[in-house]
Amino acid sequence: MNSIIDNIGKLITSFQDKITEIQVLVSRSLKIVTGIIVAFLIIYVIRECLSWRMQIKLQKQNEELLKRMNRIIDLLERNLKIK
Repeated sequence: MNSIIDNIGKLITSFQDKITEIQVLVSRSLKIVTGIIVAFLIIYVIRECLSWRMQIKLQKQNEELLKRMNRIIDLLERNLKIK
């Protein structure tokens, strides 16, 4: 009878050890997943910031080209009026 109680005690201890191991693995996995999510968020924010800056730069270039085209059209119109 005593050996049965000892075996049950060992099984309970083993079960508790397995639960502890699973908790440690889950904790590690959550830390890894959290790190990956944070890294992706940082990359996303950097990409969006660079995209926004590039969009502003392209918009300024387009405005400059539009001004030049308007100047050329104006000069062509003046040239046609003179002739």
